[in-house]
Amino acid sequence: MPKNNYAPIGEYIYEEQQKLRQWYVWLILVLSLLLSIGFLVNSFVNYMEGAPGASSFIVLAVLILFICLFFVISTAGSRLNVIATKEAIHFQWIPLNNKFNKVNWQNVKSIQMIRYKSMGYGMRISEKYGSIYNAFGGYAINIITRGGNQFLVGTSNPNELEKILLELKDIHFFMYENKIEEK
Repeated sequence: MPKNNYAPIGEYIYEEQQKLRQWYVWLILVLSLLLSIGFLVNSFVNYMEGAPGASSFIVLAVLILFICLFFVISTAGSRLNVIATKEAIHFQWIPLNNKFNKVNWQNVKSIQMIRYKSMGYGMRISEKYGSIYNAFGGYAINIITRGGNQFLVGTSNPNELEKILLELKDIHFFMYENKIEEK
């Protein structure tokens, strides 16, 4: 999964890798790419016909094409890695950070397993949840540290992750609550 020089040390008790696989994200990216290619072809045809200012549009079309290609390539390589050891939970969002974020279990005050409709995908900051790391699915763990930091880490395996958290909560003395079953 992750490169050895960045991989967390210790025995992995939970490991998950999520990739962006929402069809609408890919539809938007492919349509943007096709439109930028069409704009480039149209600009080149106008340039060949001697239209005034067409060379400027070729430069603009190439720039737009490179921006679209950047988003397609970065989205294709995007993934969320989540690893739990007996000492900590580690998570990273590729390509934005190569090193894992680490939260030691003894620094965790509480964790809630939640279901959410749609908060978007990727890595970002939220007033309600703090730092959000999410790639797929409608489930996440909301981690609140004893220092007041907050993280929301997406999961596509809530039942498997819950088993690990139930084992660890009594060892490391953090509160765990499953908010999925509440209506």
